[in-house]
Amino acid sequence: DGVPLNLADGSGDFQSIDPLAASHIEVFRGGNALQYGGGTLGGSVNFVTDTGYTADREVRLEGGSFGYGRAYASGGLVKGALDGFASFGAFTQDGFRGHAEQREFRLTSNLGVRLANGIENRTFLTLTQSDSALPGSLTKAQLEADPRQANASNGEAALDQRRDTQVLRLANKSVVRVSPDTVTELAVYVARKDLDHPIFQVLLQENYDYGLSLRVINTTPLAGHRNRLVLGINPQHGLTKGDSFVNLAGTTARGARTDRYTQTASNFIAYAENQFGMTEKLTLVGGAQAMAARRDNSDEFIAAGQTDGSYDENYTGFSPKLGAIYAVQPGVQLFGNVAGSFEPPSFGEGPQAIAGGPLKAQRAVTAEIGTRGKLAAFNWDLSLYRAEINNELLALQVPVGGNQTSGVTV
Repeated sequence: DGVPLNLADGSGDFQSIDPLAASHIEVFRGGNALQYGGGTLGGSVNFVTDTGYTADREVRLEGGSFGYGRAYASGGLVKGALDGFASFGAFTQDGFRGHAEQREFRLTSNLGVRLANGIENRTFLTLTQSDSALPGSLTKAQLEADPRQANASNGEAALDQRRDTQVLRLANKSVVRVSPDTVTELAVYVARKDLDHPIFQVLLQENYDYGLSLRVINTTPLAGHRNRLVLGINPQHGLTKGDSFVNLAGTTARGARTDRYTQTASNFIAYAENQFGMTEKLTLVGGAQAMAARRDNSDEFIAAGQTDGSYDENYTGFSPKLGAIYAVQPGVQLFGNVAGSFEPPSFGEGPQAIAGGPLKAQRAVTAEIGTRGKLAAFNWDLSLYRAEINNELLALQVPVGGNQTSGVTV
């Protein structure tokens, strides 16, 4: 709904989103995400939730093999200036393999009010519980012998490897039409995420994230030409409290502590994008984004023989954009752009490369050309792009003796 969903360090979980609750989904690839402050190489995806005005009453039931089942119910209402929407989704499956069961529950809701003078305010509340057992990887010989087996170290009798999360998120967004040509959007949000992740160790995390998103959109003509100017800022802050313990195989008890840390991530993003109608068919697009970010890890448990994993890194970047859109005919466009991107590393990507030293932010310049449109019953969206990336963040799985080690960032 135009409000950041990722954690402040850039990581995130798609389990927090119920696609069935979306009115529609907008995809802004690469530099096209600049109008929302998105600065990553890939771009941004905007999940727009149903409201009381757009929702239909719906009940959905599904069932299938391997214990698969899904239930979903949603509905909305409008009463005077108020409207509301709520959906409830539940999902379960045992999985084809051993130790592969999943259980999920999602609540997605919002309450809106339309006031006088073109003011609209909407509050969003989402709650997600996602529990997943991890069956692990198999060697080729194990796969051929029994493709349904779990990795021997992953099952309940061994390490009982899982990834269980709970997310509570509250956001409020106001849209104010300041004048016929100017709209201001202000959103604030707060979220808590809990992670219980027994793997080779038991990893526990509490995440607290909050932030603000402010956009001003002005469509006043410029020198007699069409013009659309977007200005915005996105301040974000996140706090993670983490613990790690020895995984006592075959039990639910935790062993000795192996790590404890506090991580803070903060970003301040400022951006501007302008679309200028040079002619009736040709639109020129220019924009830029500036970002300042901090990643601070405080190592609060240093066992004998271990090194202090604390670090405090600051990142700054500037990303320009220049492009054009040509309307061949109503509903058919050609487009092209050259845009920069700047992406500081998340905490999951680690503080150091294998060669040592703090990770640098990933920077890229991407050129793109393409076409999109609709004719009769046909829709298309086709693009060709090339990205030149510096300091690319790569998560590699290094095979050792037929097994997989944990991911290592280089």
